Amino acid sequence: MKKLIHFLLISTAIVFLNPVLATQQTISRIVVFGDSLSDTGKMFGKSLKWIPSSPPYHDGRFSDGPVWVDHLKSKLMQDNIPISIINEAEGGATAAAYDITNSPVTLFINTLSNELTQFLNKDYFRSGDLVIVWAGGNDYLNQKQESVSTVLSAIDNLLNQAVNSNASQVIAFNLPRLDTTPHAKKKFPGKLSQLAKITKEHNSRLLQLIKKYDSEKVKVFDVESLLAHMMTNPVQYALTNTTQACYTKGYLWRPFIKGKKAMPYIDDYHAEYLALKPIDQMTPQELALLFQNPAFTNNAMLQDALPRIQSKKSGPQRIEPAGDAPENCDGYLFWDKIHPTTTTHKVLANKFYGYLFEQSML
Repeated sequence: MKKLIHFLLISTAIVFLNPVLATQQTISRIVVFGDSLSDTGKMFGKSLKWIPSSPPYHDGRFSDGPVWVDHLKSKLMQDNIPISIINEAEGGATAAAYDITNSPVTLFINTLSNELTQFLNKDYFRSGDLVIVWAGGNDYLNQKQESVSTVLSAIDNLLNQAVNSNASQVIAFNLPRLDTTPHAKKKFPGKLSQLAKITKEHNSRLLQLIKKYDSEKVKVFDVESLLAHMMTNPVQYALTNTTQACYTKGYLWRPFIKGKKAMPYIDDYHAEYLALKPIDQMTPQELALLFQNPAFTNNAMLQDALPRIQSKKSGPQRIEPAGDAPENCDGYLFWDKIHPTTTTHKVLANKFYGYLFEQSML
């Protein structure tokens, strides 16, 4: 009897000391929808491994290392929590769809609706799924979208689909302050207050939006407060630079040196298909069409992918590829002008991991 009591006491102590054992896991899969902040290689594969250039970008991620989804996966594996991750997030994706006349942008840039369709074409939402939606930044920065209603409607459509398809949990990430990115400060110096206002409205109305759902099932994860805290308390996160980009050369690089013989070619006269054409067979005019295409130029997440083109009236004469990665980005919050460093992504992943425990999902 004494041995049994001793065993039970030890077992109870172990459970209380180990949060993984102390809670009962309620989810078995995580399904992610979003843009380059969550992309773990989808755009990289879609663009034949030339956006983002790797190196200097890490293994098809829009960062200098693993992004938060990668870090979250590593945490789950370390703690032996059997949860798989399905990631439909794609660099450049907008929340809503925009009909741009005579543009092939819809061939190249994804939307939440398209990501959902791509997922449902091969899978379905199941009991035990945690669905994560993080999008909207591209709408406000790229499409210069000022209608928060349009963006939230697109997010709501996905939330509604997940809830009505028996997903166990749904979490919408809010947006970090768009006006604090190096991209916004350089590209829209006169509209920073407007971007701050849009961010505030988006996040406030997102909280209102989810109130129509079961509060135990649909929640908002506060990315805005986390990033703001990192910016105002950099020492706490071993940060020394929270305002500038560490890498400033752009996404596109390798296709113009070695190892890449062909790339997608899109022009306004052949918008119905995506063709492959060897670079060395492209005329200067074709290169100009490619890199002046709205699929790139209208999208902040892809604008930096454009090579520096020295052009004359007859077309671009020389393409200057992007440069090498900086030797050290330690202490930086931003990797490039819009994407966080892997250090920032790791903080986000750790915070979200703890949040899942707080919400009794793990």
